[in-house]
Amino acid sequence: MYEIAWVRGVLEKYLSNERPFAASIPKKQPYDKLLLELIGEGKESLEKVLFMMVAHNKLAERGEAVMAILREMVAAEGSGMSCMYVPDLGTTGEMDSAVQQKILELSQLPSTATAAGDYGNVRYLAQQLLDVVPQESFEDRVKAFREQLEKLDEKTLDLSTAQELPGTVDGSLEMELLVEAVNDSNPTIQKRAMHAYAYWLAAPSRVCKLQVLEAKAPLLASAVWTQFFTVEKAEVHQRHGQILVVPSVQQLESFLDAQTLGPLVKLQEGEKGSVPLNFLHILVGRDAFTSVTDRTLFYNTDGELKKALKECQEMFARKAELLKTAGVGEICVALPQPPRYPRFGKFALDPDTEEPVTSADDE
Repeated sequence: MYEIAWVRGVLEKYLSNERPFAASIPKKQPYDKLLLELIGEGKESLEKVLFMMVAHNKLAERGEAVMAILREMVAAEGSGMSCMYVPDLGTTGEMDSAVQQKILELSQLPSTATAAGDYGNVRYLAQQLLDVVPQESFEDRVKAFREQLEKLDEKTLDLSTAQELPGTVDGSLEMELLVEAVNDSNPTIQKRAMHAYAYWLAAPSRVCKLQVLEAKAPLLASAVWTQFFTVEKAEVHQRHGQILVVPSVQQLESFLDAQTLGPLVKLQEGEKGSVPLNFLHILVGRDAFTSVTDRTLFYNTDGELKKALKECQEMFARKAELLKTAGVGEICVALPQPPRYPRFGKFALDPDTEEPVTSADDE
C-alpha cells in the first residue's frame, strides 16, 4: 500500500498548492490581486505564503513530476497490465478512491494559460488516464467477453477468419479475460477460447492443424497445433505447439508424461533437424496465486511467482528427456492472478546441457 499512499501524497501536494491559482483563471482575476488576496489570507503565517509562491514559481518542474506519474499510469492501464506499477483506479478501496478523486480534479484544471499558470498538459494527461481506466467491473468484462465467444459461428474457428476470434487481435489487452474463458465449465466456450488462445500465442505466425483435445480430469484442457511464417515454401520451418491447462503448479509434474505430451511427440516425428523448435505453453488454472488475497497492484504476487518459477525449473530439468523427445525448445508458464493481467515465466531449454534457463515477465 506504500505506492498508493505515495502517489496520493504527491498529487495532493501539487493540488493543494495550485488550487487558488487555478481557481483564479476562470474568474479572470488579475494576478496581482490574487497575490494580495493570498497575502491577506495568510498574514498570520507569511512564511507559508512564501513557500507557496516559491513552489508555484517552479510550476513547470512540479508539473513534469506529476505528468511522469500520470504517464506511467496511462501506460500501465492502456497496455492491459492493469496497473503494474501504480494503484488500481478501478477498485473501491478508500485509498484508491482518493487517488481517483485527485486524478479527476487534475482533469478539471483550467485549459487556458495565464499569468497564474499553465495546467493544460497536466489536465490533458489526467483526462487521458480517465479515458483508459476500465469503467466496467472485472466480472462484467468477463461476462461480455464470454458473450462474444457464445455468438461465434463455428466457421469463425477456421484459419481464414481467425482474426475474428475475441482476444486474438488485441489479445494482450484481454489476456485476463481469455484465461477465464479457457477455464470455462461450458465445453463450447472453452473450445472457442482455446482456439483464440492458440492463435494469440502463435501470432504473427500462421496456424494450421489446430486440435482441441479431450482432456481427462484433473487436466483441465489441452490443444496442439502447427505454426509457420508465411515465407517462400522452400524457407518454411514448421513449429509445433501444445497448451496444457492444469489446476496448479504442484500438480503440473503429474501431467508431464508420455501420454499427455503424446500428441506433440507425434507431430514431432519425422521432423528433420536437431534444433528443438517446439513450444509448450502451460496455463495454471483460473488463479495461480490463491494464497495472495491483495490484488491491488500487479506485482503483489512477486514472492509467490519466484517460488513457482523455481519449482517449475527443477521440474522441467527432471523431465528434460521427455521434453527433448517432443522437440520442445521453449516453455512458457502463464500464472493467472484475476483481476490483474497474468504473470509469465519463460524457460528456454539449452540443447547442449538440456537445462532450462528461466526468465520472468519483469525481466
